[in-house]
Amino acid sequence: MNGQAHISKLSLVRSELPDGFASSWTESHHTYLEFEIDGIALRALLGDVRTVGAGALGWMESSEDDRVAATLIGQPSILETGRAELYTCPECGHIGCGSITAVVEIRGGLVIWRDFGLERDWDDPQDGFLNLECYRDIGPFVFGWSQYCDTITARGSL
Repeated sequence: MNGQAHISKLSLVRSELPDGFASSWTESHHTYLEFEIDGIALRALLGDVRTVGAGALGWMESSEDDRVAATLIGQPSILETGRAELYTCPECGHIGCGSITAVVEIRGGLVIWRDFGLERDWDDPQDGFLNLECYRDIGPFVFGWSQYCDTITARGSL
């Protein structure tokens, strides 16, 4: 990154799934933590994410929530692609239903979210499925480490 990069502010805001999302297969987990970048919901920047639904933080079992948060602050991902989950199935949270993921890169006091994609692991048992074309115009987003890390680690108080 050059010295000219815009440093964005990441926020987490308690949110509900949009109207019209609920169906016969999703009866629970309608609140989650929405990622906001410079005051704009990431969901709004991505467009229609109803196929995957809820943000990956703020509604799952605490161990799963902690795993996702750890990936966002630099711990290795459990996904074979090494990517971080941002939005996931609001019913089960499993990548098999589809997740919006991104590469999270930490370097030089900055955190970069880039290469957003739709990922799932049931299409091909060998390779899974990763579509980078659907979000190719999104990002990258650059955050200052301190503010970013404070936001992710404070999620439990929201």
